Amino acid sequence: MASSHECRKVLFRYLQFRAKAGLKSPPYLFCTRNGLRLAYRNAHRDIKRVCSYAGVEGDHIHPHSFRHKFAVTYIRRGGDIYRLSRILGHASLSTTQLYLRSMGVEHLGENHSALTPLARF
Repeated sequence: MASSHECRKVLFRYLQFRAKAGLKSPPYLFCTRNGLRLAYRNAHRDIKRVCSYAGVEGDHIHPHSFRHKFAVTYIRRGGDIYRLSRILGHASLSTTQLYLRSMGVEHLGENHSALTPLARF
């Protein structure tokens, strides 16, 4: 599994590649061909296409389903609720707690022994 550090290096190389090729970097990392903000419908269409190619079909295929699955998997694999809160972009920890409670996994993040301060993320 790739780490956050590895992901940053790949993104940095991508941006350097664009600069060397004389391409202006769009203001969004994931954007349309025109450099505009990627709309929900674009992401939904692309996710459905990739899932269909992989043989996964059904009404449960939505961008938010991936967000939910990521959050649950992150907590079940020992991730702490503080980092998850930052990753999901929640304004407060209580929002993340409500989010986890709605999925029935809030208890997994409460007893994590290596809680990391937000400043370290």
